[in-house]
Amino acid sequence: MNFIVLLSCLAVLINSIDSSAGDSTLAGDHLLDVILYQVVKVTKGENRQGSEGKPSYALDPIEFEYQHVDLCGSLMCLSANITKGSIYGLLGFEAIKTDFITEGSRVIIDVDINFPTLMLNSDYYEMKGNIMGALPLAGQGRLHIEVKEFRFWTKIILEVCQDGTSIEDFENSGFSIKNIYCRTEFDGNIDVIFNKMVEELLTDYLNRFNKVIASFSADIIKEILNPIL
Repeated sequence: MNFIVLLSCLAVLINSIDSSAGDSTLAGDHLLDVILYQVVKVTKGENRQGSEGKPSYALDPIEFEYQHVDLCGSLMCLSANITKGSIYGLLGFEAIKTDFITEGSRVIIDVDINFPTLMLNSDYYEMKGNIMGALPLAGQGRLHIEVKEFRFWTKIILEVCQDGTSIEDFENSGFSIKNIYCRTEFDGNIDVIFNKMVEELLTDYLNRFNKVIASFSADIIKEILNPIL
């Protein structure tokens, strides 16, 4: 998924920590709480009435022209090209926990965030792959995937110095998914079977290997954010 908006918020938050590095722990924590609140408020924008009375937010959905996705593991291996896609729900998150701890020159941000509903749609996709290395998969058409109760947690370890702030590490990172609903065109013949397989196998795969995936994603986030902090 495209986490550019969330990464941008994190970058703003981390850059703001420099100004509070010399304050006491209590004052610094209070300032960080205020900063996080403002970042969330600005990112979500003013609530406006969406369909069926549900609130919608600025920058939601996030749209993209093209995205290549690879997903390989012991259960399945998929490679897909997604065209004219949109992601809904990234800004409708619930902050379950946002704790800030200062330890000398280090700041630890302990977060636990839940996304009630995430949706990925695209006008067209092409996919090739296999299940357990035996059953080949190939499909194309419209894509619709809905993820329910995507929750992730991590501790972000920041190193604060006069030259700036850098992400030192991510600790205790992981995520969980309650359900995945798939309503995707496959080949026009076994669409129902294909969608059911994706719902069951993908949910199991992601939950089973969540820590490995989270660790890999943490390295990417550090690579993206550290040069601009």
